[in-house]
Amino acid sequence: RLMPDEPAYRFTVPIPPSANNLFPSVAHRMGGGERHRLKAVAYKDWLRDAGWEIKGQRAVTVAPMTGLLRVLIEAPLHRRRDLDNALKPLLDLLGCGRNGMRIIVDDSLIDDLRIVRAGTRDKVTVSIWPM
Repeated sequence: RLMPDEPAYRFTVPIPPSANNLFPSVAHRMGGGERHRLKAVAYKDWLRDAGWEIKGQRAVTVAPMTGLLRVLIEAPLHRRRDLDNALKPLLDLLGCGRNGMRIIVDDSLIDDLRIVRAGTRDKVTVSIWPM
């Protein structure tokens, strides 16, 4: 068996934006040719909406998970979209960063990370097990 039977946490969220479009580079307001990377509006909106969906599913932890973790991501992505482009926003959502849901302390704790094309809905399913 690849995964234990029952994960500690399982929830679904909308399909995230591609990692290629999370931080567009924009010109500085004061000119001078400098460019800055800012979080895209679509990414901010997705983080907010996905966070509310997690809360609605009562999948929020009291304290972030620590220790080594196993994560399975089931994403119904089209073949023309790379699976790894969904990882960055999903892992940001799990973490304790500014817009994270504080489900895990840090994605460096993930020792077993799998992403598969699965499902037919417009949702991504995330399952997390302690190792």
